[in-house]
Amino acid sequence: MGNKEFSEMCIKQVAQLLGYSEDELFIVWLCKTLQNNKAVVSCIRPYPVYVECTYDGDTDELYINVYTKQLNTCIKEANHEGK
Repeated sequence: MGNKEFSEMCIKQVAQLLGYSEDELFIVWLCKTLQNNKAVVSCIRPYPVYVECTYDGDTDELYINVYTKQLNTCIKEANHEGK
């Protein structure tokens, strides 16, 4: 399956699963390895979900995992070890 077809399928399936409009969703990242595809989908809502879509080309199955942001923090000078 090509990237365009896979992206459209992910947006459609995630919208149906979560009750979102397809216009609220976008692809953050995607890749294709052999006959398999993987994508990360998010949305424009204030508290976005992160959705991982994995398509198994051998079995023609789409797996969807839904995550929510648990933490957002900033660590200043993380690579400087206090120097």
